[in-house]
Amino acid sequence: MEEQKKPNPKDTGTKSIEAKEQESRDTLASRQGEFPIPEFRTMTEALQSTQIALDTYDDIFSDFDPSPYETRILSDDFLTELLKRYAETHKGELIVIFTIPNSVRSEKIENIVKKRIKEYFKVRHSKAKKQVEEEQKRGLMRVGVAVFSYIPILAFSDPLMIHLSPILSVFAWYFLWTGLDKLLEVPGRLVSEMNFCDRFHKAKYNFVDEEAVVKSIGVSSGTKQTFLQ
Repeated sequence: MEEQKKPNPKDTGTKSIEAKEQESRDTLASRQGEFPIPEFRTMTEALQSTQIALDTYDDIFSDFDPSPYETRILSDDFLTELLKRYAETHKGELIVIFTIPNSVRSEKIENIVKKRIKEYFKVRHSKAKKQVEEEQKRGLMRVGVAVFSYIPILAFSDPLMIHLSPILSVFAWYFLWTGLDKLLEVPGRLVSEMNFCDRFHKAKYNFVDEEAVVKSIGVSSGTKQTFLQ
């Protein structure tokens, strides 16, 4: 009778640790909340999805800032891409799905990333709102100056005022138009900035395994696409 080979305790321990690590990654991958891993029938559907492909979490942050994720500055390229996609399709609820290799995933880091993105857009929204209020105040002041500049022209008809009226008229028109510009045009641009920031602050962010998405669209594991709606 052949002697049965006894398992090596060290090998068993190693396999146990590896199994636990894989189980942890599988559990993280399966916990997608209300956002399941998308299944795409065509490449067109994939390109229309709300996805951004990442190599690591560092792709979201600036390469020039060595700070930890809790305080690190967001990447300009990342923010530019968000603005570009927002300009293309800026209606409806926004759901951003980050695809990332399963081997580098960390639930702790993902929670930090979500929090940092939301905090960034909340602060940016507050700054834009403050600018709108300041510009509106300046606009009202300029319109007020324009109105008061016309009062002497309308109230007095003496020779001196007749000579000064062209100068006062130019002065009044200048303040009137620049005031209206600050009340309407400039705040309009800032309101667009506020809407952009508000949408991404309220957006839902989710992370999924890159491998699952790559498999679902039928491309090789080495090919990466960046998607955002």
